[in-house]
Amino acid sequence: MAILNVTKADEGYYKCSISGAGESPESWLAVSKPLTAPNEDSPSVESKQSKNLILESTLRFGFVALLAAVIGLTHYKKLKDTEAETTDRTSPCLSEETV
Repeated sequence: MAILNVTKADEGYYKCSISGAGESPESWLAVSKPLTAPNEDSPSVESKQSKNLILESTLRFGFVALLAAVIGLTHYKKLKDTEAETTDRTSPCLSEETV
């Protein structure tokens, strides 16, 4: 476990006290230099998860919108084809006698 923003003055014995459970034995807390310096340029785990959630949500919304557009256009084309057939059947035919 890493506790940030401590100094050598924070080093010493610590114990936990939990109401109803009692106290833990004292443990020595040593303060040392970090093994690797924290990189402020690299995004945090929470930031990466947030970006992944936004990307996933955008892709899902885009897929649903594309699917709705395809279904809508297919339905529209069928409706237009049906109207064209109905118009062809109901329009009067001109024969040579009437011309």
